[in-house]
Amino acid sequence: MERKGIIVYRGNDLLDGAVPVIQDSLKQKGYSVDIQRFIPETQEEQIREWATKNKGYLEQLQLKIADNTFVRSTGSNWGYDGRIFGDKDLIESSNIQLSLDKILDRVTFIQLLGEKHQHLQNFEQDKYSNLERGLKETEEAYLTLLSRIHSLPEIVYIKTDKLSHHIPFDGLRTLEDPYYADEVADKKAGELLSEWFKKAGIRETTFYPKRDALGVGAWVIHDRHKEINDRMYEWQIVLATPFANFWMDAREKGLIQNEDIDIRETLRDYISKNFK
Repeated sequence: MERKGIIVYRGNDLLDGAVPVIQDSLKQKGYSVDIQRFIPETQEEQIREWATKNKGYLEQLQLKIADNTFVRSTGSNWGYDGRIFGDKDLIESSNIQLSLDKILDRVTFIQLLGEKHQHLQNFEQDKYSNLERGLKETEEAYLTLLSRIHSLPEIVYIKTDKLSHHIPFDGLRTLEDPYYADEVADKKAGELLSEWFKKAGIRETTFYPKRDALGVGAWVIHDRHKEINDRMYEWQIVLATPFANFWMDAREKGLIQNEDIDIRETLRDYISKNFK
């Protein structure tokens, strides 16, 4: 019996490349999966309105995969609870709810660090309970990747806005002070990235560069939800987070040596092994 599912996400280069692979892989496992792609400019309020309008349809599906933007936009108003919208070991179920971001992060970690890390970012019921482990393993991934880059920059400019929108940094948000949660978590995430970059051998990081302080080849780091004008940094190298985006950008911009493995094969293998 064919099982019905959906993948819901707001478009970006990483997800646009991965979602068709996931859809095709799930088809081999007996799932008929629809795709709901929101254009990058879609506001979270519009996503929430779509979810409310299609509540009945969505509740009938046996498999739901959504990105962090969709989960954050809809909250738990129509049956999803962001705290349990996790990518756990998959078991047979009539109501599987999964995080697209966590699937891609895990697959990226597996390809970069090996099969021993297939459990990465499995936050189970409470994403905050395993924050320390998630940060440690993300640090290992960044340091491993940075060690493969043939020429590190002298300086990195880290734009902190929205860094805590994605795992593992979303776990830095405090429940006690939600008004300032994003601002505080974004700052902390930037400080952690700065620490990791310096461990890798980058001499200087900055959050507030002086005018014309960034030389040719400096890196500009930003969250993929924070759009920036590339023409402002035509002499610099712009790289997005979270980690899977960072790796993809580094590959596309020729920063990584001997990096010719296609992550799509790892993604297909992951789906094949974990879906019943």
